[in-house]
Order: sequence, then structure tokens, then C-alpha cells
Amino acid sequence: MDFTSLVSRRAKLLAAIASLVLLVLLFSQINLGELASALSKADARLLVAAVAVETISLGLRTKRWKILLDEKTRIRFATLFPIQCAGLSLSNFSPGKMADPVKVLFLKPMGVKYSFSLLTVVWERIFDLFVLFSAALLIASIVSTELAYAAFAAAVLLAAAGVTLHKKLAAVLAFFSRFRMLAFLKKARAHKFRKRTLAAALAATFVIWALDFSAMWLAFKAVGIGLDYLLLAGASSAAVIIGVITFLPGGLGSTDVSLLFLLSLSGYPQPQLLAGIVLARAATLGYSSLAGLAMLPFIKTAKKRKKQ
Repeated sequence: MDFTSLVSRRAKLLAAIASLVLLVLLFSQINLGELASALSKADARLLVAAVAVETISLGLRTKRWKILLDEKTRIRFATLFPIQCAGLSLSNFSPGKMADPVKVLFLKPMGVKYSFSLLTVVWERIFDLFVLFSAALLIASIVSTELAYAAFAAAVLLAAAGVTLHKKLAAVLAFFSRFRMLAFLKKARAHKFRKRTLAAALAATFVIWALDFSAMWLAFKAVGIGLDYLLLAGASSAAVIIGVITFLPGGLGSTDVSLLFLLSLSGYPQPQLLAGIVLARAATLGYSSLAGLAMLPFIKTAKKRKKQ
């Protein structure tokens, strides 16, 4: 076993331990009897509705990826859907969602070059973070002016990164290819996406996250919590960002603690809020992860269809 592999394994172990410790601390502060009572009274119909909304969100995530891929290749939605779900499942439980690009491996047999498919994933991540930081402004402005400025600055930086990537991709690739670990980028060909393609993908991203927040809202409603939608969107966005920054698998622990703290501003009792968080995370993170695992047997490498 080499040193890098050893460090990687220890980092994963420490991340898993940190998640477990945070979750134990979280539940230790809550009356488990009240939590169990709140969960047992959850409205099953609203939970089914939450899962249905999240299913639509998964379909739209696939459609967004297809919009980007269509610039160079035509791959059927039915072929991409299980790949997208499986990739999301792996990403959900990787530190900082770093496993997201793994899904491009399934496109190689279809004739899609890594340099192009990885670029589509980069754009997906930029759009996701831009929407999250923008939505986080909704809660940051309530908690702290400094946090609001930080969220705004991050959104502006992401927008600037997107513009740079669009206009100066060749120069960006040349710069990063100087680093030994990224030397493979020297063989990458720059692809400049059309503005309408990027605009469509960005618009889809706003709808995707709106659907995710709606699924969470329904889960909270299932336990009798009628949260303000914008408050939930802002708090959830901030919590997801914190989960990514802490580099914990799936943000487990860090995202949940952050979300509980931010939603405490709503005035609802903590046991009831935690019940909502458990169900909301189950209907989004949990469901998408299970769907991805279930889709693995359906992944097939269909032949690429050239763009007409």
C-alpha cells in the first residue's frame, strides 16, 4: 500500500467518524421519544408527494445534462437517466461530492471524449453552486450581514468563473495543465458552448433546486411544520454548502446540524424540526441515492448518435 492510498483511506475514515460524532451529538440534544412520536404521525400522502417531486427533479437533472451533451452528441434520455442517477448516488456519499465526474466513465464506450464530458460536469457544478449561493442569501441576510456579503461575493465569483470558462476555456486548460496532476489536460480540446445552451442549463438548474426545496417542504409539512418556502430554500442551500465545505460524505452531520440551527429561527420545537429534517433528507438524499443504486443494472452503453 503506497502513502497516498493510506492517507486517502485515513481521510475517509476520519470523515466517516466526524459524521457519526456530529449525528450522535445532534440526537443527544433531542428528546428521542418526542422525535419518534413526530415521525409516527407523519402524513404518508405528503411523503409520497415529496418522493414524486424528487423523481421529477432527477429527470430534470438528466435533461440538463443532455442539453449540455447535445452540443456534440445525441444520447437518448432513457440511456442517460440511469447513468445520471447512479452518478448522483455515488456523489451523494463522497467527500465534497467529488465523485460526481465518475458518471462520465459510462459515456466513453459511446464515443464521448473525457475532455468534453468532464466539461459538462464542471458546468453542472458551477450552476448548482451559483444557485445555492444565490438562494443562501435569503437566510444569510437574516443571520448576519457579513454572511450575506460572503454569499453574495461567492455567487459573483462563480458567475465570473463561468464567464471566464465560456470565453477563455483554452487559456484555462493551458494554465491548469502546467500542474503535474492535471497534465492530461494538455490533450483536451476546448469546447465553447453556445450561450443558449448554457442559458437553458442554468434555467433548468433553478427549477431543479426549486423542486428539491419543494420536496423538502412537503416532508416538513408531513410532520405538521408549515415553513416559509423562501426560509427553507435559503436554510437548505446554506446547509448544503456547509456540508460540501466540511468535506463529509453526503454532508451527513454537518448539513443536518446546520439545517436544524437555521430552521430554529422559525420558532418550531427542535424535536419536530428534526423529524422534518430526517424525512426531508430521506426524501431527497436518501431517495436519490437508492434510486441510483437501483438503476445500476439498467446502465447500458448505447452507440452514440451524431448530431444532425
